Amino acid sequence: MKLHVELRHLLILLILYRGPENCATSSTGTGATTEPEFLGGSMSFEAFDDHSGDILVNAKILTGWRRDKGQCGLQCSSIGADITGSRNSIMAATGNQGYFGHWDVEEKYTGQSVTPRGVTPEVNGNISVHVMALNVILGWELDKAEVTIKVDETAEYTDLMYEGHSWTHLSKQPNITQWHMQLKVNAKQRSDTNRRNRSPIVQMTPYMTLGINRNYTLSIPTIDQDGDYFECRKTGFIEFIDLQNSVPLQNLNIKKDCFIQIDTSAPHYQVGDSAVIAATIQDFNRENIKLTGDPNPLRQRYTKGRPLSSVPVQFYIEIITKDEAPVIIDPTPPEQQMFTIFVGSDLEIKVVAKPTNPTRTVSTFFFTRRDGVVPLTSAVTDESSIDTRAKGQAVLWSPVSSDIGDHILCARVQDSAGYDSLPRCVIIRVKDALAGTGSTIVQGKPMFLRFPSNGEIACLVGSNCRFPIYAFSSTAGHNEMF
Repeated sequence: MKLHVELRHLLILLILYRGPENCATSSTGTGATTEPEFLGGSMSFEAFDDHSGDILVNAKILTGWRRDKGQCGLQCSSIGADITGSRNSIMAATGNQGYFGHWDVEEKYTGQSVTPRGVTPEVNGNISVHVMALNVILGWELDKAEVTIKVDETAEYTDLMYEGHSWTHLSKQPNITQWHMQLKVNAKQRSDTNRRNRSPIVQMTPYMTLGINRNYTLSIPTIDQDGDYFECRKTGFIEFIDLQNSVPLQNLNIKKDCFIQIDTSAPHYQVGDSAVIAATIQDFNRENIKLTGDPNPLRQRYTKGRPLSSVPVQFYIEIITKDEAPVIIDPTPPEQQMFTIFVGSDLEIKVVAKPTNPTRTVSTFFFTRRDGVVPLTSAVTDESSIDTRAKGQAVLWSPVSSDIGDHILCARVQDSAGYDSLPRCVIIRVKDALAGTGSTIVQGKPMFLRFPSNGEIACLVGSNCRFPIYAFSSTAGHNEMF
C-alpha cells in the first residue's frame, strides 16, 4: 500500500518548462529545399572524458525552420522522426556541406590571439537530428540535434559557434540575414559536483504569433543540472552582431528570471511585423568551488561578465490582427511552477484549456519533455464544470532512478482550426527514493514499512512536493485507511 503526501514548502530546486511538439505521424519529407529559412534556436552542453583522455563536449541543439525549408525536407509531418538522413540528402543534393550552417570552435589561450577553427566536417560526421515539434498550419518545424566535439581543457575559454544563411525575413530587423548562435563552453572539472561543468538547458518554441495592442509575458523555461544560479539578459555584442546593428525592439523587457515582457501596441508595432527575440542565459556557481586548472577558488558567485557558461536562445515573433489561439486556464499549474518528486511516487499534472474563438473546439494536447522522452498521458476529459468549452488532459509519471535530476515539461494545446496556444512549462526535480525507517511490528496491527526520516524531505519554497509512504498490515484481507 502506498500513500502520497503533498507539501508546498521547504527546500529544493526545480523549474517549470513548457515545450513544443505536435502533429500527427506520417512521412518524413525528402528532397532539396530552395534555401533554408531559420526561425531561431538554442544550444547547451555537457562534457565528459573519453577513454583516450580527450575531453568531449556533447552539444544539444534546438533549431527552428520554416516547414519545407528545414532539415526535415519537403512535406515534413513526423514528430519524433530521425531526419539525419534527410539532412544529409539535402546537403548532398545542393553540393553544400554548409547548407544548414557552418560550425566553428574558438579557443583562447593566454598571450595568443584567437583563431577560430572550422569543425563543420566533424559535426556533419557525427550529428544526429530528430523532429521535436511541428505546426503545419503556421508552417514551422523544431528539430533537436546532438553532436560531440573535442575541446582543449587548457584554453582560457572555448566558444562553439553556429552560423549560416538565412534567417527568415524579419521586417523589424531587415539587416539580419545570417543566423549566429554562440555557446560559451566551460568543460573543466568542478570540485562541488566532482564532474565536468554543464550549462543551463532551455526549452523554446521557434515561432509565436502575438496579437496587436496586447501585453504578453513569455517564458524561457530553464534548468541547470549542477544546481547553479542562472539569469537571462539581452543578447549583446559579438554574440549576435547583426542584431546589435539593428534598431532595438520597443516595449521589450528580458528579465533576469527568464520571463520576457512585450507590449505590441501601435505605433511601435503594426500587423504583419516580424522580428527575432534573442536572449542569453548565464550560470554562476552558488558556493566557492575550484575548477581544474584554476589555482584560485572561485567566489561564491562570479562577478558580472564572468559566467561559468553562456547559452543562446532565439525565436521568431509575428504580429497579427487578432490572437484567437486557445488558452490554457486554471487549475493548470502556472508557468515555471516547480515540482519535486521522489522516486517511488506517482506524479499527475493536469492541463486544462479552452478555445478563444467560439466556433472552434480544443482538439489536441501536445506534451514535450526537453530530454525527448514522450510522456505518458491520460484520456482527454470534459471540463465543462470549469468552462462550458474546456477540456483537459493529464501527464502521468512514475520516475525511476535513471530519471534523477531536473526536467522541463511543456504543454501546448491546438484548436480545431490548427492554431496553438502559448506553451505552458513546468520544472520537475526527481530525487532519489527515501530510505526512511520502519515501525515496530505488532501482530494484527498495520505498520509503516518505510517512513521518511528527519531531514530526508527537502523541497524548494513554493514548490509542489510529492513523496511516497509505504504501509503494510499483517492481517490478511484487511484494508488500512490513511
